[in-house]
Amino acid sequence: MKKLNLLWQVPYTIWTGLTYVLSALITVPVYFILSFIGGEKLEQRIATYNRNWSKIWGSICGIRVKVIDRHKVDKNQSYIFACNHTSNLDTMIFPRSSIFALRPLAKKEIKKIPVMGYLFDKAGIFVDRSSAESRSESMKAMKNLIDRGVSVFIFPEGTRNRTDKPLGPFYNGAFRLAIESGIPIVPVVMTNVRRMMSEKTIWMKPGKATVIYHDPISTEGYTMDDVEKLRDKVYQVMEESVIKHSLKSF
Repeated sequence: MKKLNLLWQVPYTIWTGLTYVLSALITVPVYFILSFIGGEKLEQRIATYNRNWSKIWGSICGIRVKVIDRHKVDKNQSYIFACNHTSNLDTMIFPRSSIFALRPLAKKEIKKIPVMGYLFDKAGIFVDRSSAESRSESMKAMKNLIDRGVSVFIFPEGTRNRTDKPLGPFYNGAFRLAIESGIPIVPVVMTNVRRMMSEKTIWMKPGKATVIYHDPISTEGYTMDDVEKLRDKVYQVMEESVIKHSLKSF
């Protein structure tokens, strides 16, 4: 059965890889142009482009996305979006669900990847988690975005969840930023993405992902002594959602 699966998964993976590379190459000049004409609406224009790109690429590759309860989030307000992370496909699928002007926080390693590094440099914020100075600079950059009315997208697990649990442990950064900025944090859960591409294999398969938006959690009344309290509250919401919406355990 495994060999039979590979007979179609190998050409499918090659197809998705080629279409992704070609579309990414097209995106380079688009981002370049948007960086000049975007102005205060740069992030919104990039978000619109990314959403359409994700729809087209996903349709070509047989990747469907169901969005649940996005109406709970006001697109005209700034938030910290905290999302679970299970697959390399997460960053390609989430934009299809997003109507928000935001920038993602990305690991510095992505900057070294040809083309993708350029795209994330234009659309996101890089951080070296092993460097206190880099973490501090990324926090300042995110605060500046929030002051401009732009939201921030963070994987609080820091990396893909490779455990058999619904979620990996959370870093405190997203919750510290939310409290310092005084803005709500929105738990977002993506399920069934791992089925299409897990961390255990390079082979992909088509499928349907679900993106669930939850009620924004206010940071009003929280102090810096409450970072872990906020973190645990968001963790509980997301953990329960992963279990509820996954086709099976995790």
